[in-house]
Amino acid sequence: MTRSLPSQNTTAGLGPATRVPITSTSESHTLAGTLHKPAGDGPFPTIVVLHSASAGKQDYPLYLHLAQAMNEIGVAVYIYDRRGEDIPPKERIHPGYMALGRDGLAAIQMLKTRDDVAETHIGLWGVSQGGWIAPAAFGQSQDDIAFLILVSSSGVGPAQQMAHAVPQVLRAVGYGEAVAEAGAHLRQKVDAYYRCEVTREAAQALIDQYKDEPWFEHVYIAESLPEAVVQTGWDNETRFDPWPVFSGITVPILLLYGENDPWIPVEESMAIWRDALAQAGNDDVELHQVPRTGHLMLIDEPAYVDEKELRAREFSPVYTRLIQDFVRRVVTR
Repeated sequence: MTRSLPSQNTTAGLGPATRVPITSTSESHTLAGTLHKPAGDGPFPTIVVLHSASAGKQDYPLYLHLAQAMNEIGVAVYIYDRRGEDIPPKERIHPGYMALGRDGLAAIQMLKTRDDVAETHIGLWGVSQGGWIAPAAFGQSQDDIAFLILVSSSGVGPAQQMAHAVPQVLRAVGYGEAVAEAGAHLRQKVDAYYRCEVTREAAQALIDQYKDEPWFEHVYIAESLPEAVVQTGWDNETRFDPWPVFSGITVPILLLYGENDPWIPVEESMAIWRDALAQAGNDDVELHQVPRTGHLMLIDEPAYVDEKELRAREFSPVYTRLIQDFVRRVVTR
């Protein structure tokens, strides 16, 4: 059965969008954000952005593209800086996906107090890591979230996802099979250290063997391992199991995957989502592979895109149309 939300007073196209700086507070963290409002008086259906692992700031181009695309159809978007972004990356401790989900819920609670936000019509949009965080948020507060839009949401957990990604990305950026296998082995050895299955000395020796190789950066590990695993946040990040939260999603959901995404097992992820949503009894599902795109929905996207290149490339119009059509259907009809 299709679940639609009542139509709202949206007046897209009548003037420029407005950006309103706002902060929210979650578990003693003050999170700076911006509400991107369309033209008109509202109250507006609103989408809260949940971040990818490498893009925790609110000015990331993919997030701003979403704000523009939604403002065009009379929907507001709230983007905030992820907790810990003021801490050097090497000093951050991953708080876990459930905690990051609570940050999104804190943003929703703040938005519900505003007259320009339609408080019962707030959804979540998440990309990559955000594709785990958004379902984790929903599982903790189902009544506050009206719909989900997930981009490149891996159906397997973080450890399995990176085990898939490392050799795929190495191949995609031009390295041969020997390097792909070496990178995969290195990643597996370091993961085993964090699971306390091998000694630090053994894992560090393998890092030392390869850390000066030009491909080392694509394995996404540090050059020096911590002396102890305790309080590194590694467990919070890598032991997350998506299935319990995926199988509890009961609201309309749009799932989008890049046709050429090396970062996640796309076909396996799509199959896991289908099974999870069937278990939840949720048939208000749209699931699409977007042609000519990768992990970030860019046209002819390379395997690795830095932020400078991301700003220069074009997002897929098919992706844009799919998210606009979905939101129109579940919000404005």
